[in-house]
Amino acid sequence: MSNPHDLPGKRGGPRDVAAALGISVRYVHKLVEQGKLGKGSDGQWNLAVARTEFAAVPERAGRRTAESKPESRAGQGLADAARRDKMASAKMRELKLRERTGELVERAAVRRLLVDLAKTTAGQLDSLEDELTSPLAAATDEHEVRRTLRHGLNRARRTIADAVESYEGHDGSPGGRDAYRAWLEGELEKLDE
Repeated sequence: MSNPHDLPGKRGGPRDVAAALGISVRYVHKLVEQGKLGKGSDGQWNLAVARTEFAAVPERAGRRTAESKPESRAGQGLADAARRDKMASAKMRELKLRERTGELVERAAVRRLLVDLAKTTAGQLDSLEDELTSPLAAATDEHEVRRTLRHGLNRARRTIADAVESYEGHDGSPGGRDAYRAWLEGELEKLDE
């Protein structure tokens, strides 16, 4: 009996067969080694005969059929969507928790606080000139100059600390207004020594 792959028809190499059957070139060679897919005497395949032989091969993990592709893709898509949804929900829960514990704050709230503090600080520095010019001009010794400067700077620091404390969006958590107040008190004690 003659080899069916030698019959006339469209012929091709391993890549052509793999493309026609929807499998890999490696799987084509594996099927040839297993005797499940023949080839012509010239090493080429008759693609119509290869399709017929391949149809008789039992389902394999490496075989992709037109019928199984959409189902597997749809199942894969649903699984991916469920996984992404679960990850997004977990991230949202984590963000809400971090916000409740004060670890995260809104950018706009921080920006408002910084702008307010910058304005308060600039105002206090500007007012020092007017407040201290006359007393410093009248001061007769270094000790009196230092005392006058300390008094003006302490007033400015307290005003800035009050601005931090009165900030409506601040929760007073450690590291915020209380830490600033403690730092300020320590600085004022150093200056009074």
